[in-house]
Amino acid sequence: MLFRLSGAAIILFWLASMTWLVWQDVWPGLTAGDPPSAVLDTDGAQPISCQVGLYNRHDQRIGTAWTTYSGIRDARQREDVVYLHYFATLGRCLVEIDSAFTPEGQLDEFDLSVWADGIPFPTIVDRNTGQDQGQVHLRGERFASVYGFTLFTGPVRWETFKIPASQAGLIGDVFRPFGALPDLEVGQSWRMQVVNPVAAVTGFGDRFITLLVRVTGRETITTADGRDVECLIVEAPNVKAWVDENGLVLEQRAELPVGGTITARAEAFDPQARIDARAGFARAEPSPKTE
Repeated sequence: MLFRLSGAAIILFWLASMTWLVWQDVWPGLTAGDPPSAVLDTDGAQPISCQVGLYNRHDQRIGTAWTTYSGIRDARQREDVVYLHYFATLGRCLVEIDSAFTPEGQLDEFDLSVWADGIPFPTIVDRNTGQDQGQVHLRGERFASVYGFTLFTGPVRWETFKIPASQAGLIGDVFRPFGALPDLEVGQSWRMQVVNPVAAVTGFGDRFITLLVRVTGRETITTADGRDVECLIVEAPNVKAWVDENGLVLEQRAELPVGGTITARAEAFDPQARIDARAGFARAEPSPKTE
């Protein structure tokens, strides 16, 4: 009798464990839907600007990131600037990302440029506009079912590749995977891509990291200015974020393959600091060679 009860208990425990596993790890992947809009709606009014401080695992400030949302509903845009005082293998680093979105809020075009003291490549110059496009430049465009990307690392070496549109409707950078995430609901899940500039520069690791993202619950946090705000919790492997009711990411933590944990905390927007970061970075002299 005791043996039968023990066997039944083991079976029940196994069923409960498998149910939990399916619910937590398998079901979100099977039911992953479209990603939320990656841009805040300005309704054609003044641009919306946000800023976060970037901190290492010792809570020491290592940089700042600025984001500006602009444009009307049919032509919304997002501009990101990330400045790091120092980052592993890159040294001092500036990343600029320009994104354009469809009327539905899905990514349509994507341009990422990187300048860093640790990058040995000369600056890339666009032959048509003469624009400085960084020492590493990634250009992406949405087609019917895929995103096509071209990666330039210096004026000569380049590579093209594709990612299914179902996996790249939302793209973030490895230093700060999430920008704006409006209209979230607990239980929502989606797939997205994170760009890793370190891998693009060194050739080691994945240039794109696919994440399965879930909205797992709610939690009240205290912001940098002392406010208690109820947030939705957004989680992915090695990433956790707290998002307010307006879709602003008040805090997020990302465990990077190189460089350890980076925490991004929302703070007051300082436009002059962004100007100084861009102007003060010693960019390489333009190369006579072009794309």
